[in-house]
Amino acid sequence: MIATLKARTTFWNVLVVASALGLFATLLYLWLARTLYGHHDGDLQEEARRVVAALSSTADPIAALQSLEQQGTVAPFLMVRDSHGQMVFRSERLAKVEPNIGAHEVLTHAAASGATYEQFFTVQLARGPVRFTCVPLARPDGTYLQLGRALGDVGMMLEVVTLASAVLIPIVIAMTSFGGFLIAKRALRPIDSIATALESIQATDLSRRVDPQAPDV
Repeated sequence: MIATLKARTTFWNVLVVASALGLFATLLYLWLARTLYGHHDGDLQEEARRVVAALSSTADPIAALQSLEQQGTVAPFLMVRDSHGQMVFRSERLAKVEPNIGAHEVLTHAAASGATYEQFFTVQLARGPVRFTCVPLARPDGTYLQLGRALGDVGMMLEVVTLASAVLIPIVIAMTSFGGFLIAKRALRPIDSIATALESIQATDLSRRVDPQAPDV
């Protein structure tokens, strides 16, 4: 019975610590991801608004896009797709580094979904993860602007947090388990002594009495 009580005490102690650590690691990851992605989304949103404004005030949107690209004032991954997801325009740099991006399923679906609001999503390209925004355009009519910037170290930082959590949490749980067992063993020592004495009385000497004063722990 004492062994079972020790095991249960240790189990609940470990369960509480593991739950707290798991919740902390999850919240940390979500907060960090939201913060890092939010920084990229803010930059993309500002650039998209600038491009949309430039296109709305010109008679030749494609020429305006080419001009913006030559000036180097927009994100390096620049595309315009129609409502079917087909490519209408893409930057020269994008054509060189990602020649097959026109058929990318996620980007095609984002334009073909018919959304009337800006969208943000991450796409895995040949050179790494890229954060994109997809914004409906009034000119050319029925088209969508897609701007993207490489995430850089964001993915690596999130992987480090995940790896650190996967390594450290089991270590802390193991240490907590061992420490909890020692604490439970020390706390239950008086009960263990009483149980031992009762077993001895039942087996050998019914005239013995159990000492009500438990030893200090």
